[in-house]
Amino acid sequence: MLCHRMSCELVCTDCGSRQTQLIGGTILPRKHERSSRDTRAVWVKGYEISSQVITIALELVLPGLLGFFADRWLHIFPILTSLGMVFGFAAGTVHFIHFAQTLNRLQGRKGSDRRDTPPDAE
Repeated sequence: MLCHRMSCELVCTDCGSRQTQLIGGTILPRKHERSSRDTRAVWVKGYEISSQVITIALELVLPGLLGFFADRWLHIFPILTSLGMVFGFAAGTVHFIHFAQTLNRLQGRKGSDRRDTPPDAE
């Protein structure tokens, strides 16, 4: 614990981030910062990406199939199938956009060490 005149800094035991505690006792937490370097094994990263791709595919297909079988059971064919397809497309699209943004952030963080400028022409 580092003490200053009007506040004390506390170190989080989980992530090592610092929190500021005012003399009156109020704690002002700072954002937990994670390391920009991902130390997981390559197969773990691949498993995570493949599971998200499979989840997106199932989100696109399953609602339409469930709607189809419900339509056959209730004898109202196109209604629930159409609703299931629209819902599945919307859910899959939202999940895909989130997945693409996450991959883009990871690639941007990874690519920050490389030089993006082309070599000078002679």
